[in-house]
Amino acid sequence: ARALLGYQKVGDQWKTRDEIMKSMGYVLHKGRWMLPQEVQLEQEREQQTTAQREWSLRIHRLLNGLESDPVTAEREIKAIRDPVAVKPIVMAMKNERRDAVRLLLTGVLGQIGTPEAARALAILAIEDPVEEIRLHALEALYPLKSGEIVNFFVGRLRDKDNAVVNRAANALKRMGDPSAIPALIDALVTRHKIFIPGTRPPTGMGAGFSSSSTGKSGMSFGAGSGGDSSKVVERPISNPAVLDALVELSGGQNFGYDIRLWKQWYARQKQDEAVRVMQ
Repeated sequence: ARALLGYQKVGDQWKTRDEIMKSMGYVLHKGRWMLPQEVQLEQEREQQTTAQREWSLRIHRLLNGLESDPVTAEREIKAIRDPVAVKPIVMAMKNERRDAVRLLLTGVLGQIGTPEAARALAILAIEDPVEEIRLHALEALYPLKSGEIVNFFVGRLRDKDNAVVNRAANALKRMGDPSAIPALIDALVTRHKIFIPGTRPPTGMGAGFSSSSTGKSGMSFGAGSGGDSSKVVERPISNPAVLDALVELSGGQNFGYDIRLWKQWYARQKQDEAVRVMQ
């Protein structure tokens, strides 16, 4: 009878499912049984989502206020320090077309200074189409530099876009972390696909006059020349920004684009370092 009523036998006692779940430390939250830690995490996420929504609305109002009351709006934007505002700021930058405003928001990310803000600045320093914003993001990022950020830039040295490779090298030079030297050596010369436009289009079918063995002349047709059509080729490209970063981080060494000499030098450096540690 108890089983039909939904009870379960635990040891020598009959208990309801609710009693069993509570005895295991679970609590009922929004119709689901969850551990108290899970409930706390969900509540924190909900609070953060609400706070981010409020920041999105506030930032939107402040950006609009730059037109009507620029002094007050700019002052309030520069005063933002709440880490919850990072994501709304990044989203606002994606929708913003005024470079001066995007520069302002880049500086705010640097002032907030959390790891999430640093990651946003690192992406801006590599991917933003405006050079001034990339440089401003890099300068704002420098005081926040960390192993995670250095690793991010090292990873971008393997990008398919040669321009991105050189931007990543510039960023690593600014970060000043010698741990990036091996990756920079490997990126001195990278291979990239290049589009080469053709100089003239193919001509298609060609027509001309010919003489037969009987001496009679007539019209003849044949395939035209292929022309010089467009093509994509893969070529090795030397990266000057990578070389500049290596010279800076190595303390003035310069072996040009000779990867072998750079690796020999770095191996000697590591050997000397090991000897100093043992002494």
